Amino acid sequence: MDYHIVEARYVAGHVVWLRFRDGTCGEIDLAPALRGPIFEP
Repeated sequence: MDYHIVEARYVAGHVVWLRFRDGTCGEIDLAPALRGPIFEP
């Protein structure tokens, strides 16, 4: 899939609001994607 983000805003914590080229927009929580050994101290 080809995603083209035209706008992004920080909401809180790990949540961002995104707007795509096709007009679709919404919030997404990125916390689940930020887990794993690379993110550990």
